[in-house]
Amino acid sequence: MLAAVGTTLPETIIPVIAILGVAFTGGDPQLAGEISISLILGAPFLLATLGIFMIGALMLGFKRRRRHDVSVDIDEAAVRGDVGFFIIFFAVAGASGVVKLPLWAKIALVVILVGANVFH
Repeated sequence: MLAAVGTTLPETIIPVIAILGVAFTGGDPQLAGEISISLILGAPFLLATLGIFMIGALMLGFKRRRRHDVSVDIDEAAVRGDVGFFIIFFAVAGASGVVKLPLWAKIALVVILVGANVFH
């Protein structure tokens, strides 16, 4: 439970600080919204990227330490599919932060990204 709270703390606190900073300093509210949205979209991709790296590094490290003739079977088609899926949706989410979109397109993009997350 403590680990879950600790890992979600940046995604929770930084948008709150951005919104409160705008409220108290009279800054640009659109900027606070962009900061919040970028954290919401970026955090899962960052954690997935770090997770994939750590799993790969640990697999290579433990493979060298094994004394038995045990091999690690990697389903290359599944890995290729997962990485391809990730890259496509990472690019879409990244592009959505750079390109100015109308409200209907933003809503459609949210539905697509959430649906892809649930599907995969």
